[in-house]
Amino acid sequence: MGVLVKALSVDLSPFSQVFLRLCVSGVLTLAFILYKKKSLLLKSKSDYLLILFMGVVGYGAQIVVFTFSLYHTTIGNALFIFSAYPIITALLAWGFLKEKLIKRHSIALILLSCILFLLFDPTHINKYLLGNTLAFLTCVTFAIYVICSRVLTKRGNSPEAITVWSIWLGVLTSGIPAFLFEHVTLQISPQTYIFILVFGLLNAAAWNLVNKGFATVKAGVGTMILLLEPVLGSFLGLLFFHEIPTMTFIIGAIIMITAIYIATFSLE
Repeated sequence: MGVLVKALSVDLSPFSQVFLRLCVSGVLTLAFILYKKKSLLLKSKSDYLLILFMGVVGYGAQIVVFTFSLYHTTIGNALFIFSAYPIITALLAWGFLKEKLIKRHSIALILLSCILFLLFDPTHINKYLLGNTLAFLTCVTFAIYVICSRVLTKRGNSPEAITVWSIWLGVLTSGIPAFLFEHVTLQISPQTYIFILVFGLLNAAAWNLVNKGFATVKAGVGTMILLLEPVLGSFLGLLFFHEIPTMTFIIGAIIMITAIYIATFSLE
């Protein structure tokens, strides 16, 4: 997805590309749910308030901020900073769900501080400061999404319903500023149309699988599998955009993987 954000940034502004690809994702997800005859209704009125917060902040704002971050930093930086979300999730779960913050989480938080110092690269801090800061904000908003998803699934709501509500709230969250501050147009190249369609399909599949995954496997297993994303993303950034990682980045990335392993090992 990081590669596609970079590719679409040539022809589309940030809000516009998020809005267009989420429209595709929303239509595909809704069609899938209707085909499977799944219910779109949530279990209670309070769940609609929670999904509103989750969809606007945890999903819509998260994708918008992630997209903006990739306009201002490398794919590798954005993905590795984002991959700190298990640690942030543990903090939020401790604060809001009263889940116990165990010793390994404290160690991981200390390592996270070191990682952010390295990835923000103090010797060239102005070069990627905005993009790296937005990537960290993406990490926080995704952690909010995970917490809300856990709450909603525990209340008996289906992952499919959570996904479709999140995506269409994301469409509104990105669409309103896109029409207010940018020029949304469909007069784009055939290649850009293909990228939008592919991105929409990947987005729909990925988020549905994330919700299904965290509903059926242990959090530690799921988060360790998701660690493949920054590794693959960095490789694709090197392959397509010649984003050569610095030694500082490589050291920070290794410590990041170590911190997340410590935070998630033997969870649940």
